[in-house]
Amino acid sequence: AAAVIAPDLRARLEAAGVPAGLADRAAALLGGLVAARYGGGAAAGGVEDARALVEALEASFLGRAR
Repeated sequence: AAAVIAPDLRARLEAAGVPAGLADRAAALLGGLVAARYGGGAAAGGVEDARALVEALEASFLGRAR
């Protein structure tokens, strides 16, 4: 998990071919989840947002694999 919670997640996702907007969403969601874990408030819709993000990331990775 520590490898994912690095400050360069956005850049690593983009380097892996993930579109910038999707990489931004991933970094923002992870930042919110980390904040919630360590005392910040949980964002409304977090589970749904995470599910949608994972689906979009999977589609991005699968699209490049073709």
